[in-house]
Amino acid sequence: MNRQRFFRRLKTSVLAGLLVLGLMALGVSGCGKSAPTPEETNKRLQELLPIAEDLLNDLEAGKYAEIVDQYFDATMQKALGAETLAQSWQTISSFGTLQNIERQQATLDRQQKYDVLTLPLLYSAGLMHLICTFDHENNIAGLFLRPATNTGAAAEQPSLPDALEEREMRLEVQPGYPLPGTLTLPVRREGTLPAVILVHGSGPQDRNETIYANQPFRDLAWGLAQQGIAVLRYEKITKEHGAALVAAPEYANFTVREETILDAVGLTAWLKNQPEIDATQVYILGHSQGGMLAPAIENAGADAAGMVILAGSPRHLWEIIYDQNLDALAQMESQGKDTAAQRAQLEEEIAKARQLPTMREEEARATTIFGISGYYLWQWESIDAAALLKQSGKPALILQGSRDFQVYATKDYPLWQKQLQGTPDITYHLYPGLSHIFGAYAGDGAGTIGEYQHPQPIAAEVIEDIAQWIQK
Repeated sequence: MNRQRFFRRLKTSVLAGLLVLGLMALGVSGCGKSAPTPEETNKRLQELLPIAEDLLNDLEAGKYAEIVDQYFDATMQKALGAETLAQSWQTISSFGTLQNIERQQATLDRQQKYDVLTLPLLYSAGLMHLICTFDHENNIAGLFLRPATNTGAAAEQPSLPDALEEREMRLEVQPGYPLPGTLTLPVRREGTLPAVILVHGSGPQDRNETIYANQPFRDLAWGLAQQGIAVLRYEKITKEHGAALVAAPEYANFTVREETILDAVGLTAWLKNQPEIDATQVYILGHSQGGMLAPAIENAGADAAGMVILAGSPRHLWEIIYDQNLDALAQMESQGKDTAAQRAQLEEEIAKARQLPTMREEEARATTIFGISGYYLWQWESIDAAALLKQSGKPALILQGSRDFQVYATKDYPLWQKQLQGTPDITYHLYPGLSHIFGAYAGDGAGTIGEYQHPQPIAAEVIEDIAQWIQK
């Protein structure tokens, strides 16, 4: 099983129309030998920077076969061929043109077995991070491009409102993988409080679900707490322990259960046991992939009072990835680019995805689909979100922004309504003009990932609707 495959995913919670190239390690947890000195780290950084810059130049020049042959380790060569690499990189045109390589801002995170180099790249749509994971022979074991976080306006962090208090904690559900978290509470409270646990979208997310100038989970935590609802948010396991996860023998069996479900169930139980919390009024609030998995979290034993699904879908991940890539290709074609080869590759991938329901486990383990582990997607096939929500008998609040270009107001939102028709205690809200992160923005880059450079806090009406629904 290729340990890099899982992270070569489209980041559906924050990116649209982008095939993410791959990620070996994002976590900061290491073990074993003592940490290198700053001098050793800087020396290694200066050694790897020219390799990363040469790689970038070759990507820009379209030398995909040479990259696979000359830069990648054996596992990456098998998992990410030249055609997939070409398709992935060419969809990055949605970021605009490369304007500058911010070499002086490059950083290196040294792990026990790998060195993770982060090279900031300034595109016309904003600052991106090229993340290259090197082994000790300078081969690339992972490759990932993602928007820089905490840039621009997001760097100016607002202060916690005076009416709130926050408690930092480190909670361990899966042995060996403790997760930092934050519990937000109103300072003035009488009796116990209702509470929500925030479940992230896909990809390695921090507790605030930071994307460019936006931190939607912080917005939710502070907004709901000011209305008398406690909120728990936490670092996702793939954010906090990326390197340790992919180095572990059990990583061959890594699925959404280990990525999301187990931690959400365990932390829900922890939240119920806190003295300030009404254990009968703890809700799961999932965004994007977290919303897609909320019914599975409940089915796995969360026993929540209900579910809030923000920009989720009852469809499977591969179906959404396919639509997002179609949109990305359409955008490329609108710029006059020839996408015939990419469309052919996309159809090859969707043909494999459509075989998942009848695929045997050994077949799934031996394949990748859209650059994702076939086994990961094969396991997801057993999750029918709408059926599980019905089966739970729990109330649900399903919210969708009309301007969402990642999960579709015209496809995913009405599909919930169709599949849940006749199910009691399901409430729906469609918000005109709001995005995937439930903010309002109509300036440059609207409808592309570039809009996330601009602050668009979660609309007050969304927070009010959630609070009223919980407190009704």
